[in-house]
Amino acid sequence: MLYVSEIQQVTPYIRIAVVSDRETGEVVGSIRFGDSVSERRVREMAPLLVKKSKKTRG
Repeated sequence: MLYVSEIQQVTPYIRIAVVSDRETGEVVGSIRFGDSVSERRVREMAPLLVKKSKKTRG
């Protein structure tokens, strides 16, 4: 299951949400967003927007 592990302030107007996997603890991806978006909304939507890589048979 994915969740937002941290939110970093990059510039006064841009923040980055780091999305991690709850089971393994590894960072899956990140999403940049502006100040106009609420932190609550980012925590709800960011895990849905990041695609987790799936292992495929070789």
